[in-house]
Amino acid sequence: MKTYHGSAWVIVFLTLGLMSLLLLRPQPVFKPGSYSRSITDARGVTVSIPENARVAAYSWEFLTETHRPDRLSGRSERIRNMLRGYRYFMPVRVYRAVFDNDAYWHDTSTLETLLANSNNTVIAGATWFHNHAIGADELRTLGIIALDVDGTNSVTADEKIARETTIYNEIINQPAFAQTLISRYQQDYSSFHADYKAPTNPIDCPRIAGVGAPDNDWSKVSMGGGDTPSETGQKCDENGTRDAVAGFRARGRQQDAERVLAVDPDIIMLMGTDARKFMQDPRWQGLKAVHSRRVYTSEPAFSGYSYNIDNRPFAARWSAEVIHPELIKPRVRQLLRDHYQAAYGYHLSQEELDGLLSVKQNSQSAGYERFFAAKGESKK
Repeated sequence: MKTYHGSAWVIVFLTLGLMSLLLLRPQPVFKPGSYSRSITDARGVTVSIPENARVAAYSWEFLTETHRPDRLSGRSERIRNMLRGYRYFMPVRVYRAVFDNDAYWHDTSTLETLLANSNNTVIAGATWFHNHAIGADELRTLGIIALDVDGTNSVTADEKIARETTIYNEIINQPAFAQTLISRYQQDYSSFHADYKAPTNPIDCPRIAGVGAPDNDWSKVSMGGGDTPSETGQKCDENGTRDAVAGFRARGRQQDAERVLAVDPDIIMLMGTDARKFMQDPRWQGLKAVHSRRVYTSEPAFSGYSYNIDNRPFAARWSAEVIHPELIKPRVRQLLRDHYQAAYGYHLSQEELDGLLSVKQNSQSAGYERFFAAKGESKK
């Protein structure tokens, strides 16, 4: 008798669950000629899709890369709550009427809804059945129209953004808009590179580390650095910094304060943690970064964390202004305002700019005055 172990049981129960849903699914009715366009996804699979397709996407990229909340399908309450959780994820504010409309969102599992609804929904990326991710290939075997937007990991972040933007906009039949967004993204980066030349001499490149220490649980300390395991920390990267965590990464993600003290970086970047609280914590008083007040909070919705087409060029500029303020003029605040006005027709308030730039959390950090609103500037 065959015995199933470990993850095999998960597959068995997942299959049974999907089969039971299929039994409840009404027979789909396909209109003749409804599949009139073909799109090649990120893994090279060509998929026929209907006109007037709506997209079930389970990440914020669809909004930032299409600006079309009206073309979302499978609008689960879970997705709305996730996006609202990022206080300064600006599309939530730009499309406030959509996110505040309870009738637009539902509590039902997106997959269950799709199995029972119309045939003009296209799933972009993986979807979730309870707590299990299901990829595009598996969804297509169920007769669901699905495309992979992620592809392999062998592409750069810029290539990933361009590919996603292209696929999303092809699905909803506005390919020219994708090129507009990609061109604006490239122009923003070109402007940044024209304004900033990172140093290449290791003496001029500070040692930097990312540290996580949640405000609500200081017992959980983690530390990270660059993405390449072979980095030695002796050479400057493209940002003009050196990886302070080199030599410690082989031990995995560090979870204790002692190793943060041992690394003793010149600059510390915090994700979502208030820099003021970090610098006041007695454990960190011996760190060079704390002595020099070179500890900074990066707001997750503004940083490159999500590879956001809206914010990634400005996140790179923000990092340069924080790390090498002597080499680049302070322009991030105005450029962010200009971007949202041009891209969305949305005027960022001073409060929103302060939030995007984590002004409050970084008010005691060295040199952060460059990100403050100008004296006498209107709060609107």
